[in-house]
Amino acid sequence: MLEFDLVKIKYFDGMSEETPCFTAEIWENGKQVAYVKNSGHGGGNQVDHMEGTSYKSVQKFDNLDVEAEIFGRVWLDFDIKRLQTKGLVLKKDGEIKATVKFPIAISKFKKHPQFKSWVDKTSANMVKEGYEVVNRNL
Repeated sequence: MLEFDLVKIKYFDGMSEETPCFTAEIWENGKQVAYVKNSGHGGGNQVDHMEGTSYKSVQKFDNLDVEAEIFGRVWLDFDIKRLQTKGLVLKKDGEIKATVKFPIAISKFKKHPQFKSWVDKTSANMVKEGYEVVNRNL
């Protein structure tokens, strides 16, 4: 399996039709090697190499298996961003399984003096139940 990271993912929900419309950077071994984007109209991803790399060195990102992996990561990133405004996002066995809803709207709750202790206590309880809290960086 190809090891890489997608960073700076920008998802354009309103422009997505048949495939996700997005832009992102592809990183390998701590270095950006390519830029990937999709217009959201059903076509494949467009992978562009970065200055200092060759097309041949990033060609491995331009096949159906990697394209499916990239789509999956983009959708997961979008789901996490959407869900984290509602509560703590929980993963189990590598998949998003649930959220623990915030008691009030996050915009108000973040200003509340008990916010940090609620996040810490609730996160600790979920970890004890075998979940991974995805958005602990609130």
